Amino acid sequence: MSRDPEDAARALAAAWRATPRSEPDVRAAIAEWLATARGLEDAAVTGANGRYHARARALARVDALGGVHVSLPIEAHVAVGASGGIESVSGGEPDAASRDEAIAFVRGLIANGAIAPEGGGPAPGATHRIVVDEKGRRVVRRARFS
Repeated sequence: MSRDPEDAARALAAAWRATPRSEPDVRAAIAEWLATARGLEDAAVTGANGRYHARARALARVDALGGVHVSLPIEAHVAVGASGGIESVSGGEPDAASRDEAIAFVRGLIANGAIAPEGGGPAPGATHRIVVDEKGRRVVRRARFS
């Protein structure tokens, strides 16, 4: 997988222009573009003929929890133009209900001691930890199952 949005865009255009066109290849190229250009994770893309729907996860900053980031579900609609370029993207942002649910979930993890202290080793009973990603964001991630 590429981590460069321009490479992902070129791969999408190539998949679009292939004869015969392979919709699975186009959908995979859209998923890669969403990852590189929009920072979305785990994108599942459906659709065909220039109109696509994606379900993915986006990291969102939650100020109510000290500015940590959590992975939230999103939906996006992607239109691909005749040349194979991205024509438009709508959606792609977590909704208020998802943010509220994430706040409640992380507060519950904190209340139950299920988040390991930052910089420390695994704590007894901790199922999650806060990691710093390549962009310097503090992200709540699952570390293990109970």
